[in-house]
Amino acid sequence: MDFSITPLGDAALMIEFQATMLSDKASEFVHSAYHLLSKHPVPGMIALVPAYTTLTLHYEPSFIKSDYPYQHMKIIVQELLRKGINTDTRHGNCFLIPVCYELPFSLDLTEVAQAHHLTEEEVIHVHTKQIYHVSFLGFSPGFPFLSGLSQSIATPRKENPRTLVKAGSVGIAGEQTGIYPTDSPGGWQIIGQTPIRIYFPEKKEPTLFAPGDTIRFYAITAKQYYQLEESHEYNCS
Repeated sequence: MDFSITPLGDAALMIEFQATMLSDKASEFVHSAYHLLSKHPVPGMIALVPAYTTLTLHYEPSFIKSDYPYQHMKIIVQELLRKGINTDTRHGNCFLIPVCYELPFSLDLTEVAQAHHLTEEEVIHVHTKQIYHVSFLGFSPGFPFLSGLSQSIATPRKENPRTLVKAGSVGIAGEQTGIYPTDSPGGWQIIGQTPIRIYFPEKKEPTLFAPGDTIRFYAITAKQYYQLEESHEYNCS
């Protein structure tokens, strides 16, 4: 897949893969480039930030032995990607995440079902049969943007966002689904909630998920939700 590299300010460059916004193929290249550069960091590189079709590389110009840091970094990154990028190699972990789609956790499930002329059970079936890819983390710390949502339940964000969405809420926004890692405002259509904690600010690695991981949801009852929430005895892998 073709890619371009452009400057982003005076201390970053952006690698963009030529594809549509939610292209899984572009996402594969982004993740492959992310893992390649993580494994073989370019001198001066300080951070990598993946998105759906782009990968931003932040660098410290003073660490680069060149009068033209951007051009220096661009040449190295181009050569590394052209020689070493491989989308056939699988990256990331697989997670099986329990979700309660019952009230009071499914604030917008009825609305989503009605919008698509489906029953609530049909929406749950569609949502749980897909395998989702963690395209990137954003919006708030640890929030996973998940690609792979079926068009049959894709639903726009709410016109009036809520001032508070509970941590663990599972929502839909357009062709994406995701999990709120903390209590926060939000406008996604909330169809369920997981008792699994996905953000740990006290840890060195604060997020459960990383770009390139895959997720599949499965339905649990409210009773099972409270049991898992209280016991913390679950295995997501």
